[in-house]
Amino acid sequence: MAGSLTGPARIRNFIERERRAGRYWVQYDDVFSFAYNGSANIIRYVSYPFLYIKFSHQGTALLISYITGLSSGLNLYQLPGWNRDNVRQLPASMRHIIGDIHHSW
Repeated sequence: MAGSLTGPARIRNFIERERRAGRYWVQYDDVFSFAYNGSANIIRYVSYPFLYIKFSHQGTALLISYITGLSSGLNLYQLPGWNRDNVRQLPASMRHIIGDIHHSW
């Protein structure tokens, strides 16, 4: 039952589901944040632009952003909901990923 999973288990499930879809997210700032830039070859640094997701300790997404530079990007999701105008501005490939994430929740 998904409701009984711990926060870390929910995060692992998300990362594994994404990996099965061919998307390899890497740990970013800490154990609760991840980045994806379309490459399966990310080693340490993520190049711009990239998707960024931050989870709570309970495994719930707190923030999803599309980062385009050091101080620029689009806030796509922040509790309690989606910023649809910003999602529409994404390149089609990233918009597809966001659609998959939104559908899986």
